[in-house]
Amino acid sequence: MTMRGAKPTMRVLLSLTFPMPPTSNHIYVNLRGRGGRMLSQEATRYQAKVRALVVQELLRPENALLDLAPDRPYGVWLRYWFERIETVSPGAKHRFVRQDLPNRDKLLVDTVSDALGLDDLHIFFMAMDKWVDPANPRVHYLLLEMKEVH
Repeated sequence: MTMRGAKPTMRVLLSLTFPMPPTSNHIYVNLRGRGGRMLSQEATRYQAKVRALVVQELLRPENALLDLAPDRPYGVWLRYWFERIETVSPGAKHRFVRQDLPNRDKLLVDTVSDALGLDDLHIFFMAMDKWVDPANPRVHYLLLEMKEVH
């Protein structure tokens, strides 16, 4: 995370692993007749699972002194591990499978922030990358402490 000769500007506060989140296309359902929308059953189940994993992690002794001040800037790094990222179809239009990372972050970031008691407006940095692990698709979530923004 640091370049040669540069001082680190962020440190990892919390490292969590979650199942792959649903895409934003599957987070909400439209309410017929009443207008508006609400979380889908899939999104609600995912939120419950993520909250439970966050609480379980916070109960670990090494996290007992974790100080998450609500008025500091934070960063989030999401590392997605997909079953595959390259298409296997001969003659496919694109080399890579359509897996739009920004289409997957909303529910996860909102749920983790809420479970930690942080407003996501305090996220000043966000990075995402793709990796391959056919046996274990998942997303790795790093909460980063940032230096004060001046």
